[in-house]
Amino acid sequence: MDKNKLVLPISILLGCIILGSFYYTSQLNKQQFIEKQQQIDLQAKKEADQAKAEQDKAQQDAERARAAQIQSDANAKQNALLDCMTRAHEAYVKAVTVACLAAGYSQADIDNLKCYLPQTVSKNQDDEQTQSQNACVKAYK
Repeated sequence: MDKNKLVLPISILLGCIILGSFYYTSQLNKQQFIEKQQQIDLQAKKEADQAKAEQDKAQQDAERARAAQIQSDANAKQNALLDCMTRAHEAYVKAVTVACLAAGYSQADIDNLKCYLPQTVSKNQDDEQTQSQNACVKAYK
């Protein structure tokens, strides 16, 4: 009977150990699954953040390119206006030089700004320059 008395507690103890092992294993698997799922979620979030960062960078690059194009267009327009104004001024200087030479002034007088044209001739030259400059402004603004 001694053996029979020990069989029941040993059976219960072994059963508890076996059930405990199964429970421990299931909890361990559950924990590993949760950790793996968290890693997957973290990786997905990291990839989404990286994709968003790349998209933001591409958008910023596009905005910079548009701003550079606008600036380039503005600079081209500004340069064209400046060129036009320069040509208008050069035409004015040439016309005044021709008028001064026709009035009998020497090139030295013209270079030293000693050419004094009659007011009507001077006003006509000034008006022509103003019209040329206004045409430049109208064309390039």
